[in-house]
Amino acid sequence: RIKAVLTSKINQATHTLIIAGEYVNTLHEDRDEIGCRNWVNFEAKQSIGVNKIAIVKLNSNCDIPDELCDDAYSSIDSFTEDNVIDVLNHASDNQ
Repeated sequence: RIKAVLTSKINQATHTLIIAGEYVNTLHEDRDEIGCRNWVNFEAKQSIGVNKIAIVKLNSNCDIPDELCDDAYSSIDSFTEDNVIDVLNHASDNQ
């Protein structure tokens, strides 16, 4: 049910903003049911080819979701209002 609701919301959107923190690729205990490492990776995977993807890494040491390693996205390395707006504006360049 959660997957269906998230997929529906992603399909209704134009952008997906991913906040990537220290645990962005940590294995979730229900990963087999989710179909990805965790919910962040599920949302990233569902967004590929559907939405413009923008990533805000909480700091430069944070990884991006594994599901996005080979895809186009915009990213920035700090979580401020100006940076979020900037990365969303540049996301349109990647799709």
